[in-house]
Amino acid sequence: MALTVGQSIPRIDGAEKVTGRALYASDVRLPGMAHAKILRSPLPHARIRRIDASKAASIPGVVAVLTKDNLNVSSPYYGAYIKDQPVVALEKVRYVGDIVAAVAAADEKIAERAVHEIEVDYEELPAIYRVEDALSDTAVLIHDENPSRRDPDYGYGASLIRHDASNILYHFHYERGEVESGFRDCDQVFEETYFLSSAQH
Repeated sequence: MALTVGQSIPRIDGAEKVTGRALYASDVRLPGMAHAKILRSPLPHARIRRIDASKAASIPGVVAVLTKDNLNVSSPYYGAYIKDQPVVALEKVRYVGDIVAAVAAADEKIAERAVHEIEVDYEELPAIYRVEDALSDTAVLIHDENPSRRDPDYGYGASLIRHDASNILYHFHYERGEVESGFRDCDQVFEETYFLSSAQH
């Protein structure tokens, strides 16, 4: 067995990537494959008054157009733990880029053309740009409804704090021991607010 600790070894896929020979998901071509394009919201917060996808659906080569009006599923929400993300925007959009509609077509150009034919009438709503503003008692609600939430089952010390009529959708609290006495017995207590980019564990 070769020892690799302390040595620089080439990546298995390195040569393919730097020479352009590596295949990615977007490179896959299968017989009869449809191509999808997404229509996204240009507004950060708005109610959807009307969607007209009839022109898009009538274009030759369009296989399907998906909007809130024909989303016939048992649950319109998905999510790994909290089902809070709609497949497509239902009553309103909540951020710039929120998915409003999707088109599947015989090729990419047809799908792109069909997306541009979808007409959406928005009623613009007040937007929130800072976390501090979202936490205000007078803040406009981004989620009017509370999709399915479930209590965590992480054992002793874990709890879920409910915040109804609030922009806090999920507040998981974990505490063990005598926290207050622990602070009192410390030589130094440091308090700070940290802003980090999103990351996986």
